[in-house]
Amino acid sequence: MTEISRAQIILNKSFPTPTSCVQGHFESIALANELNVRMQTVPKNTNKPNYFAEWRGLEWITVDNHTYYYGGDVSLMYADYHDVIKQDQTFIGDAIIPHSGPQHISSPWSQYWWIQPVPKTHSKPLLDRQGWCCTMRRNDTHRDLVAKHIQPLFDHDPNWFVYDGIAPEHDHLVSKMFRPPIKNDSIWSSKYGTTHRALETWHQECILEIVPEGSHSMFYATEKIAKPIAAQQTFVVVGHHGYLRRLRQMGFKTFHPYIDESYDHETDLETRVKMCLSAVDQFLQAGKHLDELQHIVNHNKIRLQQIQAGTSYLQHVAKKIKKLII
Repeated sequence: MTEISRAQIILNKSFPTPTSCVQGHFESIALANELNVRMQTVPKNTNKPNYFAEWRGLEWITVDNHTYYYGGDVSLMYADYHDVIKQDQTFIGDAIIPHSGPQHISSPWSQYWWIQPVPKTHSKPLLDRQGWCCTMRRNDTHRDLVAKHIQPLFDHDPNWFVYDGIAPEHDHLVSKMFRPPIKNDSIWSSKYGTTHRALETWHQECILEIVPEGSHSMFYATEKIAKPIAAQQTFVVVGHHGYLRRLRQMGFKTFHPYIDESYDHETDLETRVKMCLSAVDQFLQAGKHLDELQHIVNHNKIRLQQIQAGTSYLQHVAKKIKKLII
């Protein structure tokens, strides 16, 4: 949730009142400032948009009684509730949803690109790293498929693997995990909730991370991809097909031909997961081209720093709706 300073409140009061009626809760002042308009603050518990805001922490602003939602997981919220969304509600997306309706505006720019801490110094060179990592918290179909097909990768040491949401049929993998799975959300939050964006030991020690993204049905870039980029790791992504292509369009580089990325073109989910894990196995067996790969991971970290130093997440959101405020 956006933290609002006294300076932001004073700034908002200095803007002219727009001819459109602009309203929002207290945390929406930051977006109103990017829109260069004065916003009327309304209590959270008296406005209907909070049906979505309170469930997943979405932020919102209204323009002439049309509500615009934004913030973390806004596209996931749209996907979950698209059949009950009204005509006067629009979701400023943080993901690209294939064939989404008019109430969702797709975008590759999630807030995770800006909130991921990036080390100021270079991480350990790939030549001094070994092994792979894959950490998964919540249960999902594509993550269950990773668990189903990951067994051959345990021939490669060292490795850091954990799946907190693991299904009973994959319990044989628990002995392979570097820590016991944590099933309880409150226990997980108490242990990792305040530090889950921090880079861990495996980000500094592993050559490659298997990234189990937040969704396999849309392009949704989360902290799961931002972490290996910040840590200057190579990676494969278990997500929506075409994920790597989208990353390249955003200015990042991927690892073909040094890592087989043909999985990115495969539309069948289980086949894509199997191809992805096979590519990891082949890469770890070969252990070649680390100098060439170092140039790529260096580029990706610089690109992430450029994104964070440039247009902010709220500026991206404001650009989408600014034309509606006169």
